[in-house]
Amino acid sequence: SRRAQGHDLRAARSSPRLCLALLRDVVRQRACKALEDIRSAFEYGYLELAPLECLDNHAGHTSEEVLNGGDVVPEATTTDWFISHWWGDIVVSFAACMQAHIATRRLPADTRYWVCAFANRQHILQDDIGDNPKKSGFYKAMEVAEFHVLVILNGEATTFSRIWCAFEETMCLDRPSTPLDVATATKGGVEVLTQGLTGEEERMEEEQPRTGVLAKAARESAFPIDVALLALQTRLELAEASVEEDRVHILNCIAGRRLDATALSEHPRYTETNQRLHALFAAFLWQRLISGSESEDQKASASRWKLASKALRGDLWRKDLEVHVDGTDGEGLVHLMDSLPPHLKSLSLKLKAASIDDKDMLALAERLPKSLTYVSLDLTNCTDVTDQGMAFLAERVDFEATMVRATMKNTRVSKETQAWYEALAAKQQTDGRDGVSRDVARALGVAVCRRPQEIGRCDRRVVEAIPTLEKLLDAEEDAIVRNARRALSGLGYNESESLTDSAKQTAKDPKAEHEARQSSKNQKAEREAKRPQKDTSGS
Repeated sequence: SRRAQGHDLRAARSSPRLCLALLRDVVRQRACKALEDIRSAFEYGYLELAPLECLDNHAGHTSEEVLNGGDVVPEATTTDWFISHWWGDIVVSFAACMQAHIATRRLPADTRYWVCAFANRQHILQDDIGDNPKKSGFYKAMEVAEFHVLVILNGEATTFSRIWCAFEETMCLDRPSTPLDVATATKGGVEVLTQGLTGEEERMEEEQPRTGVLAKAARESAFPIDVALLALQTRLELAEASVEEDRVHILNCIAGRRLDATALSEHPRYTETNQRLHALFAAFLWQRLISGSESEDQKASASRWKLASKALRGDLWRKDLEVHVDGTDGEGLVHLMDSLPPHLKSLSLKLKAASIDDKDMLALAERLPKSLTYVSLDLTNCTDVTDQGMAFLAERVDFEATMVRATMKNTRVSKETQAWYEALAAKQQTDGRDGVSRDVARALGVAVCRRPQEIGRCDRRVVEAIPTLEKLLDAEEDAIVRNARRALSGLGYNESESLTDSAKQTAKDPKAEHEARQSSKNQKAEREAKRPQKDTSGS
């Protein structure tokens, strides 16, 4: 064992084989009141750290190295949540945040967290930065955790000023939804913000409408929102690192330059990444801003809304977005719709128990971005939404160009209208008209499998989509070229970066997009008679 001097994680960096089991004891509340043991240990100025048992047969290797090496070591390669945090945080507060997170989410006692401070070899971190960040150890850990990320903050939100933390969070930017939670230790205890409702709150909502939404609002009301909003001020070029070489490498990686080059003080990629990170956290914090707190000043609340709205709208590169706004009212919904990123292809709104009616559905439909090819609305327990509200949506959506999925459980929408939307969604899926998948399917003439883990179940030849689509840009048939262009234009940022310069330019061709839109509009008339009609009887 080794002795760590001091009261923070930095003191423990010298050992590449720290004891994850010790932290698991803390969150499991077992083994002689482990939390009190840690406190006592620090009071005496030391903490005994045992080797990680699962690496006994991998002497000299960290969890990150085992993961990168491809060896199957269950304890080292099974991760449920990835923690993004400043390594200088107080260990007791850090452990308390993990403990509160498990209690809030009601996670199993053996839930595993990936903590880079304990899983990485601290003196060669620069080896984990390369031209492709997706080959890094921390990215692989995030993949294993299926991008369940817990951000731990101190009172100054130091995490948002550390370049390693920001670099980790950039890995989530091209995902339509990241299961992101935030925890912070305050004088009154630990507060946790969750992405959407917890499992218990979902159960409450199912048993009694609005109870789960209200429980979440009450649970999160004490969270110091201004601390979390510091995420909207992140500036990568000003972020810090304990080792200057790490900071230089990360900035050059983001800028797409040689890693050992002198870091630039400004670069368009810095601005782009900053804006995208701001939007990521603005979308996450939106529900907390909706629910607010009785003690919050109205003027300060309006200022926060303005800041979040600007941040979300500023992500010019986002194509897919999922936002949890359960329990919102009509004003909050309109505010969100007016703040959406301008170039979205896919939008998913979680509106459980929202206090909205048919007029709000009209406002929503009128504000849907014209670029959308996929819309998902969860209207569960929206008891004031009727057939008329769904008719407003049907009148304003081009179903040939846009796939719509709507969950209308426990609303006033008739069974006939719900059945119509369900049949439409089924037909659109059969035809391959589900956003980017539709364009890829049409261009390649194949059925598209969007989840890599399902590929093994398909008795078909697997091909790489992006290189194949690039080749189709030179096809003789206009329809194939048009669909290939649309498919490429719908790719996420990291994926589109693998395109050649000519392919990037072709994918942005506005004429091709216009032709695709015009072609779909020519088929619109024949569907009008089949749409749900709004009630004009005045009843």
